[in-house]
Amino acid sequence: MDFFTQVLSDGRADLLLLDGLDEVSNEDEREVVRQAVEDLTNGRPDLRVIVTCRAAAFKGRTALGGGFREVVVTPLDDDLIREMVARFYECIYPDQPKQAQASTDELMNGVAQLEKVRGRQQRLIDSPLMVRLLLIVHYNDRRMPEQRAELFQKAAETMIQLDYLPDVEVRQALQGAVGNSWTDQYEMVQQLAYHLHHQGENQGRDIDEDDLRSAFAETDYAAFVDALIDYTRNRGGLLEERMGAYRFIHLGFQEYLAARYLIEVTTSNGGLEAVARFFEEGPILESWWREPALLIPGYCVANSKSLLARNFLRRLAGITRKPALPALSPDAQLAAAEIAGSAALDLRDADDKLRADLAARLATLYEDEHVMAESQPARRAAAGVALGRLGDPRPYATDVDAMHLCLVPAGPFHMGSASNDEVADDDEKTLFPQYNVDDAYAIGQHPVTNAQFDAFIRENGYTNPEWWKVAIQDGCWGAGKVKRSILFYKDETERKASERFEEATAPHDFGLPFSSPNHPVVGITWYEALAFCDWLTARWRERGWLRANQRVELPSEPEWEKAARGGLLLPAASIIVAAQDLSRRVSDPKLEIQNPKPTRLYPWGDDAEPNRMNFSGTDIDATTAVGCFPGGCSVYGCHDLSGNVWEWTRSAWGPWSLEKGRYRAELQYRYPYQPDDDHEDLLAGLSVAWVLRGGSWDNNLDVARCSFRCGYPPDNRSVDIGFRVVVRLAAVP
Repeated sequence: MDFFTQVLSDGRADLLLLDGLDEVSNEDEREVVRQAVEDLTNGRPDLRVIVTCRAAAFKGRTALGGGFREVVVTPLDDDLIREMVARFYECIYPDQPKQAQASTDELMNGVAQLEKVRGRQQRLIDSPLMVRLLLIVHYNDRRMPEQRAELFQKAAETMIQLDYLPDVEVRQALQGAVGNSWTDQYEMVQQLAYHLHHQGENQGRDIDEDDLRSAFAETDYAAFVDALIDYTRNRGGLLEERMGAYRFIHLGFQEYLAARYLIEVTTSNGGLEAVARFFEEGPILESWWREPALLIPGYCVANSKSLLARNFLRRLAGITRKPALPALSPDAQLAAAEIAGSAALDLRDADDKLRADLAARLATLYEDEHVMAESQPARRAAAGVALGRLGDPRPYATDVDAMHLCLVPAGPFHMGSASNDEVADDDEKTLFPQYNVDDAYAIGQHPVTNAQFDAFIRENGYTNPEWWKVAIQDGCWGAGKVKRSILFYKDETERKASERFEEATAPHDFGLPFSSPNHPVVGITWYEALAFCDWLTARWRERGWLRANQRVELPSEPEWEKAARGGLLLPAASIIVAAQDLSRRVSDPKLEIQNPKPTRLYPWGDDAEPNRMNFSGTDIDATTAVGCFPGGCSVYGCHDLSGNVWEWTRSAWGPWSLEKGRYRAELQYRYPYQPDDDHEDLLAGLSVAWVLRGGSWDNNLDVARCSFRCGYPPDNRSVDIGFRVVVRLAAVP
């Protein structure tokens, strides 16, 4: 104390840190502490004091005055979390730097996996308290919990039992203040979590004191409410008090405890069927109940109820649902199956049979036109991601040899836009109502998917120079790597583009959902699309599916636009062919129907219907699985010609440049389209931009029109550019 007195009285500008003041468990004692802190600072203008504690513990008569300001800690980012974790393990293993590094890496990898599933929700680990709880769990168990439910369970028990407090006397005083056992506290907070979650996404975060008392009024815990309120005010725990309102310290704890309530309470009253019916009666379509539904199987597994977890997932997905029960809406069916599939992916005890059953269920729903037409785009998108991760059983979505191709007959169609079309750009004009496509062709029903492109990678597609002749000529391939350019903005305000380069042996990985196997491949250049086509040509010729004078190519602009808009005359129904049928003469179908909308704006007609395409208005903000928007198919059966991804063509746009941060592509090849004027010369060089068609998930309705066109550099890759293939059939004698 003499040293402390000397430091305070020697006139220096000192910084005093007072930590953990909220561990004073009694409010009267905290008032004494508050007064002592203020007495300490009075008359010492050069003394700087930082008090670190839960602000809720020092409110009202215990609030610090005398110039103290409340500073709230902002949510932690990954770098700060890693720094905290690394310092912890450096202290635990001071003489074992490799062990400290390994423990840090293991924990951070576990955090990344746990955060991945939450998507756009509040981060799971975002505060020093949550990091501390995570470290306690990781260090005590010598492993990272494999499932979020297990982590929440261990962290919740740590908070309730106060195991993280080193001072035994303080821990006992706080526990005694509650007035009941920690298991009773657990059941009280889980019941409160369930009650709050029922109030809605926003209304269910906070509860005032009167409503909190009412929530327990008719329960066995009514006598303990005062103790719970006093405990929360004095110290907190899983609950915290803010200006007279109570809430869980993290939404994740509320979600976990609501899930625990459903298993521990609802199943005891009505079994597994009661939990499933609870979700089917409304919550399955409410976004805030998604996480509790996902946590239920993990909680079951963590508590030795693996069979219950598997049965719950099959029942929720509708696999074992009794036919006599009232039918669910298409949206509810898809939502339930998607949640079951996503939960299985996060479940360590999910076997291959369970995942295959769930994938089959999702695929069945995905191919049901009524379900897809009557469900929300975002719901379909989420289901497609789960389907891809489980293992999409639809061969045409993942097998390069099973892709579907749509037959487009030869003949005229309306190409371009009318000169008086106010929406159309000048480069689309003028309309050519009798542009003739001489040869019938088969065009991919869907864009090429990640799984299909992966076959090219596995067969050494990037290392074989045979497929890279155009890229080699343009200096964009060497030593088994494609050379790519990326246009980006250093400053989003000024929007001045810069260029950087990379070498790669695979498409750029943008992570999920873009990398899902059944999504269109993106992150590739025009050269990579060409290389894939050359490789697939050789592959299908070797199988006898193509004649020597047939090739797999990128579509030309007329081929692409006719596939989207339709010819002047149409067949009675779309014709889907398989690759093995291409070498045989495919007869042109009888053209017996007048195209009712030969200048249609979109593949389905003139009305901009968001439920038919993946564009910026769906708020999906990513690619979607092929087949996600069946209502947007063209008259020939092609999907995703509007939205999802831009698609490379074999038609040139003209020279491009990047000058003073501005990308410019000069339209050299104007309408009327003349394929014999070097318009389709693949050896035109790196300085020529190539036409993109269709718009993407990141574009508006105008860009998704059948006639919209733009040019892009061939060595550039983007998060929204893919391609589909075409095979001309007239080459068959």
